[in-house]
Amino acid sequence: MFGVVLLLAAVLMFFHPTGSAAALAVIFAIVALVAGVKSIWVYRKLSQEIGYRSFTMLIGGAIEILLALLFLFKIHAGIFTIGILFAVWILVYSICQLIVVDHVRKFNGGIFCTSLIFDLITLFLGFFLLLDPNLAAKVLAVIIGIILLVAGINMIMLAFVHRL
Repeated sequence: MFGVVLLLAAVLMFFHPTGSAAALAVIFAIVALVAGVKSIWVYRKLSQEIGYRSFTMLIGGAIEILLALLFLFKIHAGIFTIGILFAVWILVYSICQLIVVDHVRKFNGGIFCTSLIFDLITLFLGFFLLLDPNLAAKVLAVIIGIILLVAGINMIMLAFVHRL
């Protein structure tokens, strides 16, 4: 049953990437809201034990709650931020890979060249996504859709195996 739900979620993400990106922004907002409330709760407990030094927890919690409210009431800001974070993640990943790819050269020159080309393509795509954070958020939604599709198919196959 859960596999079918994952397949349906994957289809929705493929056909509605903007809506899926908005859903990711709402999920991020809810997580930030919960984290902010937790930080303020921890501040209340810590302020009794360590005094004024716990003030950073209060500030952090307030910022998390403000971000959550911004993302909930300005969904586009959430989508934009998620897109930027995804693009930066791709850029950082590709730069790290380019820094360490040289060690592969001593093992296999062909694999080194292939890896170098893939890392450069990833770097280019990261810059491209950074130029359009809305597209980056949609791409992230499609990637999550692919993951849900694969997981859903796997769960359905396992359900059939367990019935045999």
